Formats: sequence, structure tokens, C-alpha cells
Amino acid sequence: MSNTDKSNTDKNPDGDNRGENAGPHADRRRFLAGAAAAGAAGAAAVAGGGLTPTPAMAAAPGGSGLLAPTGFTWAGAIPGNPYVKYYPELANRPYIPGYGFAELPMPTEPGAFLSEALKRIFGVFQRCLCITPEAVLNFATLGAANLQSDKQRETIRMEGGVGVGIGGGQDNLIQQVFNVILHPGEHISMGIAELVGKITVDHDGNRKVEPSFILPIDTEQIIGQFIRIVNPLNWPTIIGNFVKNPLSIFEELLAFFFPVRQRMNFNVKVKCEKFPDVELINKATIQVDSGHLSSFPPKNAPYRTPGPVEFVDAKHPNSQPLVVIEKWQPTVDHRKNLPPQVLDPSKAVYPETVDVDLPCAEDRRR
Repeated sequence: MSNTDKSNTDKNPDGDNRGENAGPHADRRRFLAGAAAAGAAGAAAVAGGGLTPTPAMAAAPGGSGLLAPTGFTWAGAIPGNPYVKYYPELANRPYIPGYGFAELPMPTEPGAFLSEALKRIFGVFQRCLCITPEAVLNFATLGAANLQSDKQRETIRMEGGVGVGIGGGQDNLIQQVFNVILHPGEHISMGIAELVGKITVDHDGNRKVEPSFILPIDTEQIIGQFIRIVNPLNWPTIIGNFVKNPLSIFEELLAFFFPVRQRMNFNVKVKCEKFPDVELINKATIQVDSGHLSSFPPKNAPYRTPGPVEFVDAKHPNSQPLVVIEKWQPTVDHRKNLPPQVLDPSKAVYPETVDVDLPCAEDRRR
């Protein structure tokens, strides 16, 4: 696995503005500096005779610097958590909410760790190709009301792409539930229908949606791995390996988080060629699920909606639906370093043949 380039990290879903020095290299330098400081302090404390508290400096989630002690302890902040159950001597260790042990240079709360691992290995913003081979659309209200029912429906191919930001992790160690919040940020898709002509779908970020997320399924497996990580006897080795190669611990543990369930909630705007004055929007938030992902970002993963998706006139959002997608089962496929131009089907770059190593879609047509 390898880090992504700047085209995948120019958007930060956590909302921090890092200025002109933003990007994976600057971010990585900050992260390494924090990790080295935390690792050296932690290694000295652990290897030098027990568990004497260090200055409790740890690399912050997202690599934004160092976090100072908060005054929290593991026993006080999360009574009954499994880490202290297995290792009572950890009860009074410094605790950073949403991160974990202050002495370790990576998160030890599983949700926070998964979030950090995905960002470090793949980047904070990922683009995927999205193809729906057989979308079934009902145009009964939009120009097809006078047609027989079997003529009101069309099965068309939709193709394009989606862009998703990786947000923060959420943890409940007591109930052993944790996830990572996702931020849909791009959606471009196109198809051709006989009744309405070219159909263009774009992301609509102006309407509120419920959070999107990935949710690990086998939490017992993950907790078992983290109980090994938080064993104080393992800290010198973990810290030493991290200082040498910060990605090593993330790559080692990432596999234990799968399979995961993913849910995406988003809104879109739709234009139809033969009805240029009408902009359609989804009446209710679109929800797509994949119940058993073996990797994330997804590779050729099937998704499905729980039911039909209704579209209304944007000027009259409470009116009856003009178009209904009765069947929509897209396949989503992550491509490393995929530039945004490739996602735009209007540039005649087709997902099944695109060369993702090209710097832009224009080069494809030369």
C-alpha cells in the first residue's frame, strides 16, 4: 500500500485549513515530527523502568501537531473498559478523549485508529468509479404520461464516479461499537434515455443528510488485537517500529477491521436533455448500502438502495415525483490517484477503459 498524491488530499473532511503548505507531504512531516517526539518519550519511559508517566505528548489524530495531557485517566474516563480489565495497571494512565493512550504515537481507540489508518494509507479524500449497468427509470410523469405503462420505463446504463472524504472515528469501548464517519463530496453520473435524452446527475451538497459511515462487523476480533497493542510490555517494540516506519502499525492492523458495512447518504441534482428548464432533486435522502465490504476504499463492490428513489421538481419539492428510479444497484471501484476529470462522463472518458495513470482526461483523447 502507498500514500496517495495531492489530488486525493486537497480536501480535508475534518474542516481544518492548513494553508499554502497543506498537502500530504507537509502533513506527513508534521505527523512524523509528532510521532518521533511521542515515540521517544514513550520508549524512554517504558524501557527505563516501568510505567512512569511521561510528558504525555502524542501525535494528534489527523497529524495536526501534538496534544498535551487532558487530566483524564482511562479508569476515570471509561469505567469498565476492556483495556483496564485486562491490564489494571493502566487504570491511571493519561487518556486523550477520541484518541487513547497519550504515551503512544497512534490512536488506541479502534474507531479513531481506523480513521487515521485510512487517511495515512489512502489519503483523506478518495475517488471511485461508479457504474450502474441496469438502472430502471420510470418517466410516467415527466413527458410519458400518455404512453403505455411498458413504454414509460427504460433500463439504461449510468456511469461516472463518486468522491468521499474520510472523517473522524467514533468509539464505544464498553459496548464494543465503533465506526468512521464519511463525507460524500462528489457525484457525477450520466446516462442516455430515449424519452428524455441525456441524463446528468451531480452532487448536491446544499441539503442536509444523515451521516454516512463504515461500521466494522467483527468487533471482537478488533478488540482482541487492541488488547495486545495496549499491553505495556509491547510498547517499546510498537513505539520503536512506529518511529522507523509510521505506516507499519496501520498496515498491520487495518486488515483486522474487515469486513465492514458501509452506508452512504447523499443528495443529487438531475438534468434531462429534453427538459432543460426542469431541475430534478431527490425527494428523500438517497441511501445506498453495502453489507459486507472486504476492503475500503471499495474494490468492485456492489451497493443497493433499500427502495425506489423519487425525484421532484426542485422548484416544487413537495409535489408528486416526476421521475422514479425503481432499480439502482451501482458498483463502486476505487482507483488510486484518480483525477477529478475522469469522473465527468461528459468528457467521453468511459470508466471501463480509462487509464488512471494519465494526468487528465484531455490526454486520453489525443
